[in-house]
Amino acid sequence: MEKYSEILFLRGAIVALPDRQVLKDIHMNVGEGEFCYLRGRTGTGKSVFIESLYGLQNISGNVVNIVGQNIPYGNDYQLALFRRKIGFVSPKYPLLDDLTVFENLNQVLAGIEWHVASAREMRIHEVIHMAGLSELHNELVSRLSSGQIQKLKICRAVLNRPMLILADAPTVGLDNQSIEEVMDLLVNLASEQRSSILWATASDFIPQRYPARAHLCADGTISEMI
Repeated sequence: MEKYSEILFLRGAIVALPDRQVLKDIHMNVGEGEFCYLRGRTGTGKSVFIESLYGLQNISGNVVNIVGQNIPYGNDYQLALFRRKIGFVSPKYPLLDDLTVFENLNQVLAGIEWHVASAREMRIHEVIHMAGLSELHNELVSRLSSGQIQKLKICRAVLNRPMLILADAPTVGLDNQSIEEVMDLLVNLASEQRSSILWATASDFIPQRYPARAHLCADGTISEMI
């Protein structure tokens, strides 16, 4: 069996909102370049957990190591640097409908200090080519199909070659063909840059189509599925 170095390592972690505790006694590890599921029914806390790994919600515990460090709460600059190591695919981060495919991605790279325009353009073309979106380079996001929008969100998440990609149910509402296209895209892009993936889903279709190690979010905790 292939050995991984740990990109995500939690022991006895707790996730809490300002008014309540959501999850406790979380034990999880995700290795370098590994694809892993977070499974569970709607309402069990998957989205809150994914958000906590990105520093949007509070996570604490005996050991909380994400992309090689603890989350630097209270330091906006360090938190921004931490997030550059993570790709985040979530409904909470919509695309900008009044911008084109290229403009959406260019804005992201410019915002994380890719100062050289030619380098940004090269990386954007590289990613959208892999996604099969090259012909939509100048298309407004408002004119894209649901499947194309999800592909573009994944392109945005992988632009900076993150160590870890957090995908919060990115195929909800898509037909089976679009689901497979989006899934293939994310797996191929992650493999190309050796990114780890944690994919949160309430669906049985995707884990059956793409078997991988999984953790279950249920009964107020997260544990590995055997």
